[in-house]
Amino acid sequence: MISKTLAGLTLVGFALFAAAPAQAAPTSTCYINDGYAVSSVVNTDETNEVFSVKAKASPDETITCPLPEADADFVIGKDNFGQAYTDLLDNHLVLSVSTGPVGDLVVIDLRDGKEILNVSGDYEYASDEGIVYWERGEDGTAETCDSYAELTAMGLGTRILNGMLLNLETKTSTPTGDITCEGVS
Repeated sequence: MISKTLAGLTLVGFALFAAAPAQAAPTSTCYINDGYAVSSVVNTDETNEVFSVKAKASPDETITCPLPEADADFVIGKDNFGQAYTDLLDNHLVLSVSTGPVGDLVVIDLRDGKEILNVSGDYEYASDEGIVYWERGEDGTAETCDSYAELTAMGLGTRILNGMLLNLETKTSTPTGDITCEGVS
């Protein structure tokens, strides 16, 4: 409590001082393969990873992490929100992007820093042929979704997921023929 006498009047007030929340230190992880070092920095008060990418001159070159943005060949994600590391495959960085229950799959060619895929979908696995993923399609129906009755009984809607294969050399996707459905709220 603070008390002050001014011209015969006593002024009483309370001073509240709130300590500023401590800024948590960013966390950093490094992903390295024969061709690239990708340093991921996450500020603990945010939900976004920022990726500094550096090409290696040779497979045995050592790159120290965390890699400062100034030393990177390019930086991914400074202006994006909700992206997270999924995989590093040869010349490609695979990211998931989501701030909610449904996310996007993004694949970036590290040779030029350009996106070669950005779809509403989920990464499944890498194969010799490329990246296998599920791409969200149309709403499911009793005819197109085996689990339609079960999902709708739980109060969920349904969405068809189409199996896809991204060929990393041609940068094209083709259906695998696999189809499933997911519950959506």
